[in-house]
Amino acid sequence: MFVIEARDPLAQKAFGIGLRGMAEIINLVSYYLVFIFIFIGFISLIRKYKTFKFEIEYILISVVSFFVALLTIVAPFISVGYSFERTFLQLLVILAPLFVIGCNSVILIFKKSRLKSVAPLLIMMLILTSQLMCNTELTYQIFGEPRSVIFNSKGFKYDIFYVHDKELVAAKWLNWSKENNLPICCDKHGGTRLKMLGISNIDDDIFKRNETKQGYIYLRYQNVVNGKIEPEYGRSEEIFVPISYYHHLFIRKSKIYDNEGSEIWV
Repeated sequence: MFVIEARDPLAQKAFGIGLRGMAEIINLVSYYLVFIFIFIGFISLIRKYKTFKFEIEYILISVVSFFVALLTIVAPFISVGYSFERTFLQLLVILAPLFVIGCNSVILIFKKSRLKSVAPLLIMMLILTSQLMCNTELTYQIFGEPRSVIFNSKGFKYDIFYVHDKELVAAKWLNWSKENNLPICCDKHGGTRLKMLGISNIDDDIFKRNETKQGYIYLRYQNVVNGKIEPEYGRSEEIFVPISYYHHLFIRKSKIYDNEGSEIWV
């Protein structure tokens, strides 16, 4: 249960394992600061719950949410099935008041009268700003890594999430022209493009199985222009495989559509 290697990669990074570069170190420190203040707020809420104007239902939900957040790190079978990052962001909706309580509790400990009215706001703004930078992946941008789709037209997330017009045009043409009994093969995020148009009979595991199959092969922008295939879902460019590795899948197939951004083979 406590084997770190069994945890989700994001949960491993919570222990400082697998961090890459200064951006991820800053992100880790920022998340820890938030957790520390949430923990302080949680303790304050439990100790002085009668002084807070919270309904008992919220207090119970907060307690459950706090321990769920801990379990996603401690228990590998939870963090693998439902990632730490996703759980944390959803639980913040409930745990946000605990963060505020934690900030106020820290200020009361120091009891600096001159800063009493300003310090809580400054502390909260500093931590919240760092969290905003982490969640928008601005920290990666500062250190020269084009990870965020907000600031870049390149990078891993842009390659898998951005839908090009030529991809949709090709998918529409295929939907109009295909034979209903033939499956449509593609890589993982190629399947998302096809599903956007309500196309069914999709096989997005053909590159993972790496075996020939009768039917169409739909290649999206990333496959055609950059020559990379995404055989399975992942969180980094390490999952990409050169399309030349799968040249045998195109033997005895002909290209029937090409708009220089997407191709269809059969």
